[in-house]
Amino acid sequence: NAQESLSFEKVITVDSISKDKIYSGIKEWFALNGDSKEALEVDDRSTGVIVANLSTDYFKSGFWYTSYAGYLFYKVNIQIRDGRFKVTVTNFDHNTKVKSVSRLGLLTTGGYDKPSINKSFDIKVWDDLKLKAKDVADKLFIQFENLKFKSDNW
Repeated sequence: NAQESLSFEKVITVDSISKDKIYSGIKEWFALNGDSKEALEVDDRSTGVIVANLSTDYFKSGFWYTSYAGYLFYKVNIQIRDGRFKVTVTNFDHNTKVKSVSRLGLLTTGGYDKPSINKSFDIKVWDDLKLKAKDVADKLFIQFENLKFKSDNW
């Protein structure tokens, strides 16, 4: 009964833009939106592949959820071709700020099915984390869709 890692994917079309210009624009986005040297796992202009490890804070309001506060780590895989690029956001992994049994780990497409002492809370946070992951991916897609690729004529 294996479950797949939660993943979101979008192909973004940018007519008449070369692979090199797309690559440069995406690299600039990473430079402006975080520590790209820490985040970049793969950075290959020739193959048009960029893979980055990013994270966002996670917090669910309510006293009973404070032990779940922490981070949602995720991987962004970008494959670039002339006129288009594919963005895949995957490997969402929940971790807490302090060492805690409330760490839910890798998010999958299915429901929460791990053994737990706080099962009802874990299920609610699991579902909330999946919504947060979708929101993260949707916001990234919008940011990449709105990239302005610079021309050589300045």
